[in-house]
Amino acid sequence: MPERPLFPSGYDAEPIPRTPIRPLGMVSDFVVDVLPSYLADIRAGKRSATELSDAADVFVGSTRINWDELNGDDKIRDIALLDLILLRQGIIRAEGAMPPNLQKEVRLGAAMSRRIPALTYEDLVMVNPLGKDPRLLTTGDESKTELDFYETHARIEADLAQVISSMVKSITALGDTNIAPTARVAEATTLLTDAFRGIPSSHAAHTLGGIGKDMQVPHFNLFNAYFQPDPDGYRAPSGLFTTTIPCIELLLAGENVLPSTEDEIEKSMDYYPRAGKAKLRFAQELNTHGVSLLSLTQAVGNPPDLYAQLQRAENYLRSFRRSHLKAVINKAPDAYSGDRAGTAGVMDVKNFLEVRIDQVLIPDLEQPN
Repeated sequence: MPERPLFPSGYDAEPIPRTPIRPLGMVSDFVVDVLPSYLADIRAGKRSATELSDAADVFVGSTRINWDELNGDDKIRDIALLDLILLRQGIIRAEGAMPPNLQKEVRLGAAMSRRIPALTYEDLVMVNPLGKDPRLLTTGDESKTELDFYETHARIEADLAQVISSMVKSITALGDTNIAPTARVAEATTLLTDAFRGIPSSHAAHTLGGIGKDMQVPHFNLFNAYFQPDPDGYRAPSGLFTTTIPCIELLLAGENVLPSTEDEIEKSMDYYPRAGKAKLRFAQELNTHGVSLLSLTQAVGNPPDLYAQLQRAENYLRSFRRSHLKAVINKAPDAYSGDRAGTAGVMDVKNFLEVRIDQVLIPDLEQPN
């Protein structure tokens, strides 16, 4: 079945189709069916933040939330916590008083899930049941742009997860000393060729390019207003907190990764998606032992076809980052110009992105005289 096109020139009038997933009953119903319009009314001055705080207090106080029972199904527990966190996020941005029972349940649920008690990139893109019953903060066409924004990142995550899987298999093949070197090289070359087929116009980069080219900026500004640093000191959700890009860099040529990237990885560890964090730690462990695709390729004499795939992989990263840069210029020009920080708190967004575009992970091979 072909994928739904993202960011069309115009949205139809049909509501977003839903197959309800409502783990907290009327709390979930309120978050999905009522909260977006409630927030719209607050922005328009038709309702007050106090009304939202009072409604949240009543709904959460009237709902029996048993985290021990919810802990039996990680996906459902995560969606339940997302509902509470979005309700909390709406109150924060409306500058309302936080109901103590809501704050308590968010902290309990986060502790059970071993994560921070604030809205994260993982919540919006991976926990959020986008294809069935998406959690959104806006209404009308803006909500469809918001859904496309999350879906863009979800598709990118899926694409890059496949790339990481192929890279790990390639490392395994190259490191298998029970197989003849020529066979190891052939297997790794095939795996990487398949993983990066279509570069530089990869699906992930093309999908990200839709944000830079097709997404309506006023729609983005509306929901992005809710992605600001948390009053408890947590960083705001951001694409910076994907584990896929640093994982690919480490697997490809961890020995050449910028020191600032290594620093950012450690600084961001609490904000990374939980499943991706394990893969990233694995890539870091390989790096501490001097293992990467580059080092293993060098160990077998830099076969031209294999080395070309490493260069192709670096071109992939560069193409992806250029698409990201264009998206930032389009949707957040004030962050790009340095007039404000990016959503993850990065102050010099332009330099942050351009340095990573210009970095060299795979050096050119020296040509014989």
